[in-house]
Amino acid sequence: MSNDLTVQRQSELALCDTMLEETSASAPKILCKKGVRSKGGEDLPAGTEYIAYPMDALRGACRWENDMPVEQRVGRIADKFPSFNKDNFPPDEDWKPQVAMVLEDPATGEIATFVSASVGGKIAVEKLINQTASAVKRGNGDLTPLVRLAVSSFPSEEYGTIIRPAFEIVPKVSIQTELNDKVPFNDDLADI
Repeated sequence: MSNDLTVQRQSELALCDTMLEETSASAPKILCKKGVRSKGGEDLPAGTEYIAYPMDALRGACRWENDMPVEQRVGRIADKFPSFNKDNFPPDEDWKPQVAMVLEDPATGEIATFVSASVGGKIAVEKLINQTASAVKRGNGDLTPLVRLAVSSFPSEEYGTIIRPAFEIVPKVSIQTELNDKVPFNDDLADI
């Protein structure tokens, strides 16, 4: 019986993954330019926390016309969707690389999609995927970590230091850690 439940649960999770991927295009977009994050045109402060779905991250390409995206060719990194290669697109069309990752507000459950066409955005998503996969393999991580929006940088020979987005995994605090804090107790209250 438990094997049937395991198969059913795996099927439900696969369905959820598919539905999140298929509907993420309608979610508000989280963008980052020069270290400033915005969602739907409103600034997001550094330190804003989200539940991330890095194992469902997408990569591919987006075609632009008149500063607007008009076509996307993206797929899950987990399904080995190929990285962007300019040679695979007509030279007279404006195709740019793109990465996307679903984020969930832990308080409201609202879904948003981090989207980037920059090298820095790609680095941010790939670093989070690597950190998450390594932590899960070590047995001390989740496939859907709580992350904090942050800013980092990388060197460029052509442009110097480039500011980029980053996702910091928020460490979990165990009940044991909470019980071992340094808050003093008043022994006089123990007799009450």
